[in-house]
Amino acid sequence: MSQIKEEVLAANAHYVEDFGDKGSLALPPARGFAILTCMDARL
Repeated sequence: MSQIKEEVLAANAHYVEDFGDKGSLALPPARGFAILTCMDARL
């Protein structure tokens, strides 16, 4: 896996552990990283 993917997965695992009851908070993203997906069947 790429280094950024490893970092994102590790950060997500840590975030899940400490999430608690924060589901109603609206926070801006801390990283300049986005995942873009496409549902176009031609790809």
